[in-house]
Amino acid sequence: MTEFTCPSLRSLGSLLRAAYRIRENRIASGGQDVAKAERDIRRVHNLITQHRGSCRFCISNEALQGLPTRYSNSHSNVIPMDRAH
Repeated sequence: MTEFTCPSLRSLGSLLRAAYRIRENRIASGGQDVAKAERDIRRVHNLITQHRGSCRFCISNEALQGLPTRYSNSHSNVIPMDRAH
């Protein structure tokens, strides 16, 4: 089955990769402003979470529909450790 990826989510993913790359560069160059880079990463994660909750393409994603309500109503898109097995 072909899975459709939302164009907005794809661009947010690119933004997230750039934020991680900036953080890694700052760590490699001596660790200056790493806290700011961490805040930027968290902001992008929050944007992705908000987008997934409001986008008509992402709401109908089959992978997210299979989650029980106690996990799908979370403000985080991180899977708890007990669900990872």
